[in-house]
Amino acid sequence: MTDDALADYPKTVVLTDGAQLVLRPLGGAERAALRALLARVAPAEGFAADAEHVILACDGERAVAAAALERGVPEVARLRVAIDPEYRGRRLG
Repeated sequence: MTDDALADYPKTVVLTDGAQLVLRPLGGAERAALRALLARVAPAEGFAADAEHVILACDGERAVAAAALERGVPEVARLRVAIDPEYRGRRLG
């Protein structure tokens, strides 16, 4: 991601139940949290831990969701999302 795109992070979002999550780009320190999240998510969801651009949603130090942008051919990309089963259905407010 470009520095301009990362300027908005970290940012706090509020779920409809009042819980607050912090969105932040994946850095070296968060890789273990991403691996732990992916261990709780079905492998069939196809989330690649080595994706180039990843944003984590964290509840404290625990990653509860991740979104990854995977580039393909020019002008085409795939967005992958992994959500901890405990957080599914807890929409943004």
